[in-house]
Amino acid sequence: DKASKWIRFCQNIILNENQEDGNKESEFLDDEDDENDGGGFGDEAEEDAAGQSRTGSCLETRAFVMECFCKVFEWVKSTGDDRHWNIIKSTRDSDKGDWLILQLQNLLNAGYKICTAGNLLRSLQPKGLHLLNLAVEAFGNEADPDYEGHPLMEQYQAQLLSALRSALQDVGQEEGETSPSTV
Repeated sequence: DKASKWIRFCQNIILNENQEDGNKESEFLDDEDDENDGGGFGDEAEEDAAGQSRTGSCLETRAFVMECFCKVFEWVKSTGDDRHWNIIKSTRDSDKGDWLILQLQNLLNAGYKICTAGNLLRSLQPKGLHLLNLAVEAFGNEADPDYEGHPLMEQYQAQLLSALRSALQDVGQEEGETSPSTV
């Protein structure tokens, strides 16, 4: 129905954000909270009969929702409406629909947070990079209407590079390489 509704829904689950708290920073960035409270499900990390903690289930849920999040691009593309991809048309018709390009900041923010979350969401980093890649592929050639001759994605290059650097640094550390900051 509305792209923004699904984007916010997925973002809130993946990043463990609560709409009732306003635009509060996500709580998943604090490793201690998640380790102590079972990923937000209770006071202690409870285990089921198989010995899996609820935190693991929470991560599996986040991974599934992340896959759904990336499917938003396919769903929007299937509508055939180019206003989802064109900033000028979508801004002109903003009262007539909910266009994906107007949610670009939320999409990139979610991908960035997933890629830079560190150990807690490390298994979701490839999906976060995939989300960022989808956004760059979809909107990379779109011109910025406010700055003639500049691409729309230029304003997000710091977030994109930081997310990529973080993900590559984590891969290098897993393989036993030294990070550039320690050389």
